[in-house]
Amino acid sequence: MDINITLLGEMLTFLVLLWFIGRYIWPALTSAIEAREVRIHEGLEAAKRSKAQLTDAALQSEKMLKEARIEANAIRGKAQDDAVTLIATAKQEAQLEEEKVHEAAKMKLAKEAEQLEVQLAQKSGELALQIAEKLLDPVVLPREVQQRLLDEELGKL
Repeated sequence: MDINITLLGEMLTFLVLLWFIGRYIWPALTSAIEAREVRIHEGLEAAKRSKAQLTDAALQSEKMLKEARIEANAIRGKAQDDAVTLIATAKQEAQLEEEKVHEAAKMKLAKEAEQLEVQLAQKSGELALQIAEKLLDPVVLPREVQQRLLDEELGKL
């Protein structure tokens, strides 16, 4: 009989322990487990949102990089076109300036040649007059008449 009473006492103690655990400990454990499940679920959702945001940010940054490359290429192309245009314009201006300088030099040389011709003609006339004066008698034509005749002949040249 001792075994039965002991068994009955142990069963009663076990039932009291089950009631105590079910009444006070089990609800606290289940609420803690449920709270942990909720936090894990929220963490997973936040991770999914973060991953989606990261993917969107990566796509957006790639798009911005492509646009920046396109814009940089456009700017580079425009700069090259501008440089070619500037060089062509500078060459044309330099060529025009060279032509102006060349034309001015030709005109200056022509003018100097003309002045030298006039001086040569005058000097030749003077020399011819001096020779004629020495050879001819000064009484034949006065000096002023000779000079006038010489100037007329030079004007014809």
